[in-house]
Amino acid sequence: MRIVIDGQALQSAKIDEAARKALEELIGGLASAWAQHEVLLALSGLMPDRIPEIRAKFDPLFSRAGIRLWYSVKHVRSGWAPHAWQLSVAQLIREGFLAGLDADLVFVPLPLDGSADDIVFSADRLADIPTAVYLHSRCTSLPASQTARRSLSGASVVFASQDADVNALACSARIERRRIVSLPTDDAALPWIVKELAVLKRDAAEPGEQAKPTLALVTPLPPEQSGISFYCAELVPALSAHYDIDVVVDQAQVVDPWINQHCSIRNLKYFADNAARYDRILYHFGNSRFHQHMFALLDEHPGVVVLHDFFLSGVVSHMDSSEYARGLWTRELYSSHGYAAAKERHFEKNPTDVIWRYPCSGSVLERASGVIVHAQSSRALAGAWFGPDAERKIEVIPHLRAPAAIPERAAARRELDLAASAFVACSFGGIGPTKLNHRLLDAWLASSLSTDENNTLIFVGANEGGYYGRRILETIEAGNCRVPVRMTGWVDEETFRKYLAASDLAIQLRALSRGETSGTVLDCMNSGVPLIVNAHGSMRELPDDAVYMLPDAFDDRELIEALEKMRADKAFRVRIAASASRHVRMNHAPASISAMYRDAIEAFTSRPRNRLPRLASSLAAIVPPAEKDAGEAIAACAALSVQPALAKRQLFIDITAVARRDIKTGIERAVRALLNALLTRPPEGFRVEPVYASGKGFRYARSFTSNLLGIPARKLQDEPIEVRSGDVYFMPDLEHQAVIRNRLTYRALRDHGVSVNFMVHDLLPLKFPQFFPAHAAVTHHAWLEVVAEADRAICVSSTVALELAAWHAQNGGRGTGELVICHSHHGADLVASSPSKGLPRNAYRVLQRLRRAPSFLMVGTVEPRKGHSDILAAFERIWAGGGKEQLVVVGKAGWMLEALIRRLRKHPERDRRLTWIEDASDEYLDQIYASSTCLIAASHGEGFGLPLIEAASKGLPIIARDIPVFREVAGDHAFYFDADSDATRLSETIRAWLQLKQRNRIPDSRLMKWLTWEESAEQLKRHLLCSSPPILLHSSDPPVPSLTAKRVEA
Repeated sequence: MRIVIDGQALQSAKIDEAARKALEELIGGLASAWAQHEVLLALSGLMPDRIPEIRAKFDPLFSRAGIRLWYSVKHVRSGWAPHAWQLSVAQLIREGFLAGLDADLVFVPLPLDGSADDIVFSADRLADIPTAVYLHSRCTSLPASQTARRSLSGASVVFASQDADVNALACSARIERRRIVSLPTDDAALPWIVKELAVLKRDAAEPGEQAKPTLALVTPLPPEQSGISFYCAELVPALSAHYDIDVVVDQAQVVDPWINQHCSIRNLKYFADNAARYDRILYHFGNSRFHQHMFALLDEHPGVVVLHDFFLSGVVSHMDSSEYARGLWTRELYSSHGYAAAKERHFEKNPTDVIWRYPCSGSVLERASGVIVHAQSSRALAGAWFGPDAERKIEVIPHLRAPAAIPERAAARRELDLAASAFVACSFGGIGPTKLNHRLLDAWLASSLSTDENNTLIFVGANEGGYYGRRILETIEAGNCRVPVRMTGWVDEETFRKYLAASDLAIQLRALSRGETSGTVLDCMNSGVPLIVNAHGSMRELPDDAVYMLPDAFDDRELIEALEKMRADKAFRVRIAASASRHVRMNHAPASISAMYRDAIEAFTSRPRNRLPRLASSLAAIVPPAEKDAGEAIAACAALSVQPALAKRQLFIDITAVARRDIKTGIERAVRALLNALLTRPPEGFRVEPVYASGKGFRYARSFTSNLLGIPARKLQDEPIEVRSGDVYFMPDLEHQAVIRNRLTYRALRDHGVSVNFMVHDLLPLKFPQFFPAHAAVTHHAWLEVVAEADRAICVSSTVALELAAWHAQNGGRGTGELVICHSHHGADLVASSPSKGLPRNAYRVLQRLRRAPSFLMVGTVEPRKGHSDILAAFERIWAGGGKEQLVVVGKAGWMLEALIRRLRKHPERDRRLTWIEDASDEYLDQIYASSTCLIAASHGEGFGLPLIEAASKGLPIIARDIPVFREVAGDHAFYFDADSDATRLSETIRAWLQLKQRNRIPDSRLMKWLTWEESAEQLKRHLLCSSPPILLHSSDPPVPSLTAKRVEA
């Protein structure tokens, strides 16, 4: 049961601290008492000031996703008549929010005197959810006899203190006297409330009497060659006991006599024009072309869905390839399974593998009012693919089977040319790899049954038209069998029943189940045919005494033993056949199954969430014409308040800077690499969604991401993000202005239950202000102030983490709770960073020049802290002495070095012993690494030093300035020079390194430990999902008080 506690009273400015504390204790007590249920705390976005405090207060009881927010336009106080329409809007959105949660019960604490008019309450405008109001006597300084000043007419029950004037309360609150329950003192109220609410929920669950509703049943019907068509022909007569049924078909004729006589048969146009006239709509979805028209109908006219096949990827891909619905497959792969699946659709060599891999049923599950499946395995698949919310909207109803009308056995055998004394084993259904027909055939030929002329194996169904079908035919032809194995091809219903009558044994095997349920298995059991199955998919749910159950992954010996056992032991066959028939009669009878359908359909229809289609029209009806401009704001509030039914958590990756302009520095390379790794392998239970900041909040970066992954961009469009409690936001880039501008947005995200996280690349503008433009330190400080209000700062090195911790301790965090500071190293493999491509025309000549003499490589923007001036001066001394060593600079021109940049561009050694490549693609850089002799890392300060590990991954030796972060990254596997070395000492360092190289005594960078980007992303995921600890300081480090992580569950 899902219980929602309305926590607005905790937020209200009109309630004093003593009353607030009492309410906190009450809510905590209720949450503990209902621990066996799912309990959510609902808060109002109209009163944001206390939200962080409330989240912190209830952190042990409610997870981050367990506190939900709703939003509306402002000025909603119930006593403010000029803004009555805003109050109505707020009431509707709040009820829509509760309906979207599919709450089973709502508990609302309110002040007894109704003084807190900033609290929004209603219970009868949209959703019909059992609602209990608790009028708390401590929430007023007025006498307890003072009556409430707001309408409580929609409440199912109102709890009031025992000294309240109940009659006056009933009058002023416009509620029936019988709905008011007097409680003992507030201190003793909790057990009474729990007991009364249990009664309320039980009473609300009891169905009432109603007239026979009308039902539109959308399905294929005979003569369409679909198992679902025959199933529905059997279902309709039984279901007509509970509904007046119209069948809706997309076919020229319906041949079933009962349906033609008792039901109106409607085409798609009639249904589209008249859908609103039906009380109920029931769709039968399957994974074939017979159901392709249902997707659009379900979008326009929601109803209950019977999902016969959990995987709908076959029909979805067919609709795309046949241009029935162009682009649908890509859109459905993305919406159901994310970017990685959509990418596979366009890059997998065999598209069939993608069809088998992804169900593509998320949109149907999302839009359905409720879903019926035929086996628990299908319900489990929904949970595995789409989370617990998907399971919550599914009911399991077995297939139905009427008593079998089977022809007389002897007559059937004569008509099928089978000897009366023969032992006939059949495998029913179309032949294909998932039916394991080849396993059965091999086992039959290897068993003793194949050597007895009284034994016959028959495959009753159409052969597969490709390689698999040819293989079956070749095996039959080559087999040394006394009686040749038969293949019937497709048979009609009458012939199928003759084979059932003629059979002594049926063998129905399965692999790669996609959530389908075998009606043929039930046909065999219903007809008294002994059955061998393997424990795969829904078949594992069959009773052990009603079938011969093989393991799911059986071996040949086990199948051979089963065949020979069933052939030899007639008494055993009779026993399990009788048990199977009894099981079908008791659990699959049409009358009982149709009653289960009725109960499920009515339960789905009464769910609060299915009131949501009325929300938009109800909101539109109450906004005054003069306020129509408010419509966009109201729609945004409603969208933010009502989350989708299948609300899989999202990991938002903010790529604002890269999406606008990829300036191809190390930071951008890291962002692309992490993004690519996270898109390829999302965290368990999450969708990874790149986003960017626009003028009006954040938008999904679908166009950018599609281009990045090679997905046709027209398939997916950028839209405003849909934020859900429990989502995670991560900014891996360094984008000062966008972050500073969005400070209030980040606070709102945290209020909403979103974990906000930033990657901190460095504190260099604060540590070395002399190396940056005048405004850089101020801007970086302002950026860090925003970071300090986040949940977590993930630094690129432990050096940066310690620096940030020291800054945080000195400057003080202004956010609520403590900033968690941790670190995660970058990866080194360029190929995994979605590398930029392209080589200049002179690339071959340049690379050849680098290989002719020792070449020392510097990688990074040409800016003051990188040490280019020092290194160039050192090489000029080497060249003056006749040295042939080369200096190679790869990086764009930066700032504050105009003289150096002129010097580099006009240097007499340019394109001889000095090479400057200002715009190298990642592909070009990779080849430059491979062609160079040594990397020089001369920076006075870095956050990480990505070129060090990139060089190490190529086995390129390293000379580095002796600074802490380079020691952290490279350890003993680099040759260090003093941090304050001048040009003379640097030139001596380079000469010394060359001499050591000749003696093979330089540090070996190949021994350096470095991560791949995939490993870096895995480390990052652990931090983002709060499954790894914050950094730990050594005892010699200065004390930093803000490194203890606040426990966050989501």
